[in-house]
Amino acid sequence: MNWRPQQCRPGDMIRVNLGVLYHYGIFVSEDRVIQFGLPPIPENRMPQSEVKVLATDIDTFACGKIVEVAVFDKPEAEKAFSPEQIVARAAGRLGETGYNLIHNNCEHFVYECVFGVKYCSRAEEARRRWNSRPILDVYLADAREEHPPFTVWPPERAAEIAACSHERVRRDKTLDWQLLFFGLQKSLSLTPETLHFKKRKTGGWTCDEAFFSLSHAGDFVVAAVSNRPVGVDVEFIEPFKARFADRPKDWTSLRRKVYTSAELRACEDDSLSDFLTKWTRKEAIFKQTGTGRYHPNRIESDSEQTVTRRLADPEDGVLSVCGEHVRRLRLFLYKNGAATLLPLT
Repeated sequence: MNWRPQQCRPGDMIRVNLGVLYHYGIFVSEDRVIQFGLPPIPENRMPQSEVKVLATDIDTFACGKIVEVAVFDKPEAEKAFSPEQIVARAAGRLGETGYNLIHNNCEHFVYECVFGVKYCSRAEEARRRWNSRPILDVYLADAREEHPPFTVWPPERAAEIAACSHERVRRDKTLDWQLLFFGLQKSLSLTPETLHFKKRKTGGWTCDEAFFSLSHAGDFVVAAVSNRPVGVDVEFIEPFKARFADRPKDWTSLRRKVYTSAELRACEDDSLSDFLTKWTRKEAIFKQTGTGRYHPNRIESDSEQTVTRRLADPEDGVLSVCGEHVRRLRLFLYKNGAATLLPLT
């Protein structure tokens, strides 16, 4: 879309530059421009609750400034309503209130009249700046809890989950995806209709608009979301205790498969907590890079971009996250369709 100072025609989306911001309207005639509120200049200042959709002449709209007309590119022109429809849609909203500078302003109004969707360049730019700050949030959920109904999207992922023969696997994968969508919306203000998912040749999924990582352990699922590449892994201590308490040979064998040669020499007396720290860190590092085959004994667990935290509640576990923004890590417990911030110890 380009903006040009040219002759206005009925149904045109027009704007005027008032210095700090633009004011938008729908042109009907020289005597009639429909807009959400008067131009925001000092003499027109009023409470938001009193602002409404109204019509003025072009001079009142312009405030002595140059009026610009929106010139659509081909895809935009195909999406726009006809000039007659645009004028009718704008006129049908005369007297409407509910103005909000951020969420429902004059630019939102004209985009709805022309395209049928809300849009504001200022709000989008503010959202982009807000989302460019360091974000790394992790959401944890208990699969045994009741959670709100959820429809998996995209259809390819839904079919993939439905094809799982094990009911518990289907449950966990569905909840992981639900947790992911909740986190993308809460942390990055991304809604399902704005997301484009792709499946890697290696089997994992990616999203064009954000970075994420998923993990399962016991009855818990974890989703990490960030605006930079991220990897997450979680393990709980009790299952490992039960598995290896009476099997020291299995424990020794597992350590050899997971530790590098240097780690084996330096960590002969590692506790179970120490082992799980290295285990989860290696998993998180591998997921963050997202390439190649997983060989834990070739990955050094001591990474500056990895952080590990003990989970005391709801169960005793170890959580590791790898990413550029680990210093801004926040952990949430997802329950009943809401998230509660958890302390990190």
